[in-house]
Amino acid sequence: MLALLLALLLFPLPTATAASFRMDEPIYHDGDEFVYEGYTAELLNRLRAAWEDEGDLLSVAVTASEELTVGHLGSEGCSILGWSGNCDRARISHSVNVTITWVENTTAFTNDTLNMSIVHTADHWKAQGTHRYEKLASVTNTETSFSGGGEDNVLEHELRETTETERVGDWPDVVEVGSSWDVEMTETSNVTERTRENKGPWTESWRDEVSTQQVAYRALNLTTVHYGVANEKSHDTIIIRRDHLGDNLTFL
Repeated sequence: MLALLLALLLFPLPTATAASFRMDEPIYHDGDEFVYEGYTAELLNRLRAAWEDEGDLLSVAVTASEELTVGHLGSEGCSILGWSGNCDRARISHSVNVTITWVENTTAFTNDTLNMSIVHTADHWKAQGTHRYEKLASVTNTETSFSGGGEDNVLEHELRETTETERVGDWPDVVEVGSSWDVEMTETSNVTERTRENKGPWTESWRDEVSTQQVAYRALNLTTVHYGVANEKSHDTIIIRRDHLGDNLTFL
């Protein structure tokens, strides 16, 4: 999710040649909104792959969903890791309800079925005038309900995470196909997790995490992005590959 948001906030703007791009900050206004169609499908593909590895999965059916939406809330003063200044603020929301069914008589659930609800909300702050600082405060609530053994059960999980990020390195002013650069990224996180069963007392845990790793960027090729209510608008851009060397993760 964060990768999508970063791609939005660092959206390159084309120069007159359309073969190179300035790494400028786009101008957003309070109330601007972006909806990422297809995010729910991709999330379910990842979950489905994990569930298939665990047993005889039959189907995953979406019963309700709200696509990942980023709404811009204008600018405000903020502090991130000791830095203070003006930040662009955005709010992220996403939700999906699914019914998961396994092969008959392969689980302890009634009808080999359970229902799951996932609701994610987050506020994102990005320092104006620099790529160096950003902050993400998110809440993810998951509720799983199923019947078995003659009783109904509800399991709840709440994850609250605040992550402040600092990037140290030189960002290019102009990017062309083949351009590459590296930055050092440090993430400082505070995480709170809560769980409970059948509306009983919450069990809560806390942890602090700090990680530092190198992130390598490389401009791959030119492309056109279509957007608007009916994809009637287009924008030339460049695909940038981002490799997190510490986590061995790659994003486009």
